[in-house]
Amino acid sequence: MTRSGYHRLRMLPFCLLLCGVLLPSGVFGQSAAEFPQLYQQWSSALQRAQTIQQQFRTVTPAEQAQLRTEYQQLIQQLTQLEPQVIASAQAAYQANPQQAAQAGMLLFNVSQQATEMGDAEMAANLVQLLAKGGFSHPEFPQLRARIALASGDQQAALAAYRQVQQQQGLDSEGKKVMEELELREKEAQADDLPRVLMKTTKGDMVLELYENQAPNSVANFVSLVEKGYYDGLTFHRVLDGFMAQGGDPTGTGGGGPGYAIACECYRPDARLHLPGTLSMAHAGKDTGGSQFFITFTKTEHLDGRHTAFGRVIEGMEVLDQLQRIDPSRPNPNIQPDKIVSAKVLRKRDHAYQPKTLPSRR
Repeated sequence: MTRSGYHRLRMLPFCLLLCGVLLPSGVFGQSAAEFPQLYQQWSSALQRAQTIQQQFRTVTPAEQAQLRTEYQQLIQQLTQLEPQVIASAQAAYQANPQQAAQAGMLLFNVSQQATEMGDAEMAANLVQLLAKGGFSHPEFPQLRARIALASGDQQAALAAYRQVQQQQGLDSEGKKVMEELELREKEAQADDLPRVLMKTTKGDMVLELYENQAPNSVANFVSLVEKGYYDGLTFHRVLDGFMAQGGDPTGTGGGGPGYAIACECYRPDARLHLPGTLSMAHAGKDTGGSQFFITFTKTEHLDGRHTAFGRVIEGMEVLDQLQRIDPSRPNPNIQPDKIVSAKVLRKRDHAYQPKTLPSRR
């Protein structure tokens, strides 16, 4: 067994709850009464899969083969059980929230993972159900704030974060998010940031650009848009629960405009990567050029590593529709979506000419 093969075995269970869909109770014939049995079956299978993960590297090749077979069977079982246990948990919680604590915790965990994966609609529906039933958990208020953020409703998100801060206090990351939302509120009042209309094969998006904190990245983007550089280019890398990347004239991830620009992510006022953030893609410090990505969810691990230079202010739903493309798993039958055209809607009264560096691509 190669190390890469081990990683494939190890990672499968972590994907299970992330693949679920919110289903109305009864879709699979599940009732509230069926939840305990379904949950027990699902939990037992998951625990056994996790045990196999732990054992796998410590046994002989022959035993590994047996464990792999059992593991694959467990994955099939878990995949089949997942929508059933979620549907029955919904039914159980709807029927009697006070007597369905286990179902409530399962739905809470699913809503957390749905939020992490950028499925704001699923998370919002589950949280609405939990709130209606009086669900209580120390992390529940902040989860509701994060879901409001993921939904794209800036005013609701800011109100939710302020409420959490007032009632129980925010952690350091939550405070950063609230500060970012407050800055956006001030920007909306000033109403003077550059904007770009990006038409794609799945719909239109309006991008607002952070010229105050990333002036050179914005100058570069506006300059390329005005040259028609992005028209017809693909979203060559679109990873579910993460981001959509485009702007490469070769469509391979290795192309660019023939020059690079310096990163602006090290500035003390650098912006955060929240859902819908427009950011510079690069192959290392100061190697960015034309490639960009738009995040589907909050991705704080990119803060201070990539230059966030704008955000989607209209058309967030387009991101859900973009064809998922994983370059590490090429599929000739899948065609990427394209940028039909990009047009500057407004900009400030000065030239947008980026300061460039020699390309290292």
